[in-house]
Amino acid sequence: MKQLLTILAMLIAAGCADDNVSIFVTGVIPPEMDEDSCSFDPSVDVTLLSPGAYNIESDLILGRQPDYNLVMSASNSLQRRAISGRAETNGINITRTEVTIQALDGSALNLGGLPNPFSVPASAFIPPAADPMTPGRGVVSSTVIPAQYATSLATSLPRDSMGRLVESTIVVAVKLVGETQGHIDIESDEFTWPIQLCGGFCLFTCGEMFTPYCLPGQDAVTVVTNTQTPMCLPTM
Repeated sequence: MKQLLTILAMLIAAGCADDNVSIFVTGVIPPEMDEDSCSFDPSVDVTLLSPGAYNIESDLILGRQPDYNLVMSASNSLQRRAISGRAETNGINITRTEVTIQALDGSALNLGGLPNPFSVPASAFIPPAADPMTPGRGVVSSTVIPAQYATSLATSLPRDSMGRLVESTIVVAVKLVGETQGHIDIESDEFTWPIQLCGGFCLFTCGEMFTPYCLPGQDAVTVVTNTQTPMCLPTM
């Protein structure tokens, strides 16, 4: 009986891994623009420097409010098993992310009744490690500030005497959730990413030719023309 209980305890312990060793986020991947397409390469060692930036009034320029998305480089340290005819069980399928939008003190923000924390469906595969020094790498994309959340933030953050949004910094905490190919539930530690919130024409500039950016309104400047926004029309 004692031996049976020991075996059951071992099976339960093996059924779920909740740590930042088996799988962890190593950084945020910058997009690579090639003509009209965008790509994100998890093998590159270059990652975006924090904090990120997000214009929560992008609808004034674009006519719509884009989500803020994180494209993360995730590493899997579980060792490959598919040798000598053995089935591979240590690849990891990410099925969702768990997101919390926080103040700088780590407390969850009150977003006017919107769920916080919340879950976002995800679909990503992180291959197993080739050897102890070479973890498997993959790309995990997740919306961490949906557009409707940006609207709530825009109405709740302070403004100056001219009604302009005062730049503020928040933090998003993201957990990756999924299972191994061997059907063992797995969850990463929290990855935290500070984001500077701004409004008006922040992260946009006027130019003669539209310069597209993979993620307009976040992390980099997008060039827009007067055909896209009246804010670029010359003043008399």
